[in-house]
Amino acid sequence: MHSSKLKKELEEACEDLRRAYAKLLVVRRIRLDPRFRRGLVFMTIVSRSMATLPSFMSSMYLRDGLSDLKRARKKLKKILKRSHIPEDLKNQIEKVLGILENPGDDYESIIRSIIEAEKMLVELS
Repeated sequence: MHSSKLKKELEEACEDLRRAYAKLLVVRRIRLDPRFRRGLVFMTIVSRSMATLPSFMSSMYLRDGLSDLKRARKKLKKILKRSHIPEDLKNQIEKVLGILENPGDDYESIIRSIIEAEKMLVELS
C-alpha cells in the first residue's frame, strides 16, 4: 500500500488528466459540430464579443487542456524524484510519463493518450 501523501499526489495528477480530457472534448465539439459553431457565432453577434468566436474558444480550451496535461506530467516527475518509492511503482509512473511526453500531434491522439495514462494512474492509486 502506498502512503497517503503519495496516493493524494497520484489522485491530483489523475484529476489534472481528467480536466485536460474534458477540455479537449470541448475542442473536438467546437471543431466538429456545426450546430455548436453556429451557436457560438450567434453569441458573438449578439454579445459583440470576439471571445465567443469558435476559433478563439477552441484555441483557448486547447491551450488550457494542454496546460493541465503539462501540470499532470510535472506532478508525476516530482513523485519520481523521491528515493523512497518502490521500484515497481517508479516503473509504472515512468510508463505513464512516456505516454504523456509524446501524446501525438492532433487532439484525437492526445485524448487517447490521456485516457490510457489516466487508466494506468487509477490502477496505481
